[in-house]
Amino acid sequence: MGHILFFSLLPLVLFYFKKIPNKFSVHSALALALALILGAGVELAQSSLIGREPDLYDFFRDLIGALLCISFFLPSRKSLPKPALTVIQSCTLVLIVFQILPLINALHDEHLARKQFPLLCGFETRHEIDRWWAATQSVTVDQTVHRTGKASMRVVFDTRKYAMVELAHFPRNWEEFSFLEFSVYNPSAEEIQFRLSIHDDDPSETGSRYKDRFKGYYRISKGWHTYRVNLERVRQYPKNRLINMQKIMGVGFYTIKLPHPRAINLDDIRLIK
Repeated sequence: MGHILFFSLLPLVLFYFKKIPNKFSVHSALALALALILGAGVELAQSSLIGREPDLYDFFRDLIGALLCISFFLPSRKSLPKPALTVIQSCTLVLIVFQILPLINALHDEHLARKQFPLLCGFETRHEIDRWWAATQSVTVDQTVHRTGKASMRVVFDTRKYAMVELAHFPRNWEEFSFLEFSVYNPSAEEIQFRLSIHDDDPSETGSRYKDRFKGYYRISKGWHTYRVNLERVRQYPKNRLINMQKIMGVGFYTIKLPHPRAINLDDIRLIK
């Protein structure tokens, strides 16, 4: 929402300090030009920064901000026929609503995650899958296979060097718990090997970032398997420090250079005291 707010106010600041003809056509063209040029420039500049990439959705939000300024804030908008202004305002509001909905869903799921805790994911609600970040072929809710409840998460790991899914949105403080438990299903008669990664937000990770993370190794046959991870072992895993169990930032499942894509299902991921 910051992009929308910024580009809805920026033209007004510019028009206040610059003498620009009080024409709606001129004002609207300049507002759109600002969003196009400045917005595109910011996104392209991000491509030169480590860990940042251009985001087309941010650029789209820049344009929505310009439309918000044009349709609601520009004094010259009053020169438009009322039906035309109403159409522009209605279209702008629809675009804004579509931008707000994901935020509302995220806030609702954050509330649900805290209510479910110490269950981290059971995949019984449609937004739980949005708690996951993925760098693999596909991640979907599967209602045909489940350990508990009515659904699980089906992950298809592809053949890239590191194919991964990571739980990124969840309550961070695990200090009072002794175990992480999860269930995994292999639908194939062929064994599959995957790895578990758990990490905190320690600022000293830098060069040893991945070595500092807890890693577990699993090889599973066909069917359901349930595992418990000792969190004290997780805490003491790094050689030169202790993992901060009050600030766990990610729980990942990944494979390395599979010869061909493989699927697993994850379910009932929870903490146990």
